[in-house]
Amino acid sequence: EISRTIDAPSQEEISRTIDELLKEESEPVFNLKDRRVAIGWVFENVHGGLEDSLDKPWRGRDGVMPSIKQALGIQMSVDISKILEDVIDCKRLGQQYTGERRVDPNKTLGRPPIIALETIEAQIIVDYVEDGGSIRNSHALVN
Repeated sequence: EISRTIDAPSQEEISRTIDELLKEESEPVFNLKDRRVAIGWVFENVHGGLEDSLDKPWRGRDGVMPSIKQALGIQMSVDISKILEDVIDCKRLGQQYTGERRVDPNKTLGRPPIIALETIEAQIIVDYVEDGGSIRNSHALVN
């Protein structure tokens, strides 16, 4: 007979595993609202919080937005112009910028749906989502 011995994990390995599990379950330290505030802060305190102009352009290689993105480690493809506009609006109105998303109540977010609610495609999507599928992946079912 062949017998095997299994080494028990060390205290260090147990602690590391517990730390990894806790890290997976924990909330992120900073959320998107915090990121918007950081962008606004850098815009105001480092770049003067000025409107887009020829003297201090927002876009372009040496612009304000690429500089802020680089300083905060944000991907260059992310558009932060709305945040800068919100900061300027708050300055004009004498309000504090809180990082809250300001959505025009007359506008909807994203494109309007193409599928009418009464169609079989809409029912397929509803059934898929009710069964635990994601809305993001549901479009593959009807396209």
